Amino acid sequence: MLTSGTKYFTLTAERFGSTFTQTVSKSVTAGDSLSLWFDELTTTSSSQQTGKVSVTFYFPSGIRSEINKAYAAYSETASEDEDEASAEEELEYNATDGYVTFTREKSLAGDNVLIFFAKNADGELIYTYPIIASVKAGYPTTTRILNYETPVSQDASRMVTVTYNVNDSSSSAKPYDQNYYPGSKILSVEDVSFTVSGKKFTGWNTQSDGSGTTYNENNSPDLTANVTLYAQWVSSSQKIVTYQTNYPSGVSESDTSITQSAESAFTVKTATEAGFSVKGYKFIGWNNSKDGSGTAFTAGNQYTVARDQVLYAQWQAYTITYDMNGGSDSIFADTAANTSKQGYATITTTKPTAKYDYYTFQGWSKSSTATSATYYSSNSLELKEDTTLYAVWKLGTIADDNDVITVSSSTTKTVLSFTTLKTESVTVTAKATYGALYYRIKNSGGTSVYYSDKLKEGNTYTQTISLPADTYTLTVTNENIFNTHNGTVLIEAE
Repeated sequence: MLTSGTKYFTLTAERFGSTFTQTVSKSVTAGDSLSLWFDELTTTSSSQQTGKVSVTFYFPSGIRSEINKAYAAYSETASEDEDEASAEEELEYNATDGYVTFTREKSLAGDNVLIFFAKNADGELIYTYPIIASVKAGYPTTTRILNYETPVSQDASRMVTVTYNVNDSSSSAKPYDQNYYPGSKILSVEDVSFTVSGKKFTGWNTQSDGSGTTYNENNSPDLTANVTLYAQWVSSSQKIVTYQTNYPSGVSESDTSITQSAESAFTVKTATEAGFSVKGYKFIGWNNSKDGSGTAFTAGNQYTVARDQVLYAQWQAYTITYDMNGGSDSIFADTAANTSKQGYATITTTKPTAKYDYYTFQGWSKSSTATSATYYSSNSLELKEDTTLYAVWKLGTIADDNDVITVSSSTTKTVLSFTTLKTESVTVTAKATYGALYYRIKNSGGTSVYYSDKLKEGNTYTQTISLPADTYTLTVTNENIFNTHNGTVLIEAE
């Protein structure tokens, strides 16, 4: 039990080998409970200045199949044993996606050199890529470098300088210059080691007052000229809402974040307002837990805020739904968008079963009434939204004139029933091989849609008719009261 008065509380914590501490004062009333907030932890002077470094590197697509082994060499700027620090370390190479990951749980703080190597089956060096890993004491430096179709080019003729300015007169931090090439990333405030006592960082802007263009860390804007980015700060008492992209694992886009200042309440941004999008996925909301297991926040709604809040974007892959469109199968299960290249799906190789043997499967279409297919098995389909593909069926021969129809005297005989899946144009060729017959086709409502002349022996009656989607019945009538008569009928697509 604490007595009333002003008390001082000190928190000491360790992260990645660095020791942090902060002392806060709090007015205490005997018998009451209290809450403590520590939001400006700093490393102690006696702490070893270490942080974690983790870099995932994607090799250019053109050489991935040639890579047999991959290595990394890491040199800490403060290391006393350069030979040991720079020794090559073999990494596990993911041949499917073409990447390796280098991790060091405790790395000395500073601008350390990390070099990735790739060798072929003959042990020949076929690729080298150096980077600077800027490690800050107590922080994780996590980077994904993606060299897909267009690797980062370090051609000096295409380099510009990004100058990061602390933008606060109380800080002695000097501007930090970055050699920026096409495909490079905007640095974080941790990367450049900017801190201002009593303030929180909210982002970068091309104007010191924040009225210019905002740039988000880890993004790769197309910069064609030198630019100075000014750190934006708010009071540490100000609440900050941070929106994290939280892109799905394995996508090519790099994670980034934006911030929003808040007083007692804030209105949640949409993904578009935050500038977040990822190919092949749709945004489904925000959550204060990265895996979506926490509290959901709805874009456009207003929420009270008692402390800094981090909201993680939640994403769901676009899907294909296969509609049999009259086939005998049920609708196929959804197919995830990322079955091949990100944002694309490979169309199923499963062939639907025809419900009626006079239809044959042609392929798939986005239209349920299509008469010809647009997509086929194993095709690659780019998905920009949830997509339904409809089976396309082609009508063939419904009734074959090889079969002789025998009708007793004074009798109407039902020959067959058939169903059209959509409006079909069909040709009916009726014939009497003996005697006289009448042919009639009725729809499901009993209305005649085809009625032949009286056909005597050797006579043929041909007519092309349009049949909307429905079930039809073909009958043949023999009005002769004495004799059995015979005939044939051919019903086929026009």
